[in-house]
Amino acid sequence: MIVDNKPGAGTTIAAEFVSKAPADGYTLYIATASLMGGDKVLYKNIKYQPLISCRLPGWWPRR
Repeated sequence: MIVDNKPGAGTTIAAEFVSKAPADGYTLYIATASLMGGDKVLYKNIKYQPLISCRLPGWWPRR
């Protein structure tokens, strides 16, 4: 496993990178629902559609 952190702009940089990656199952983006839903409201010019470009593979367990 390779971890490639892409910080900045409230995770929109990482989300845009992942949304443009091929849908081959090798790229995983972990974020909270509030980040994915809030990006469209908080940022005027994001280059991806948070609820369309990304799919939810499952729920991350909380402890």
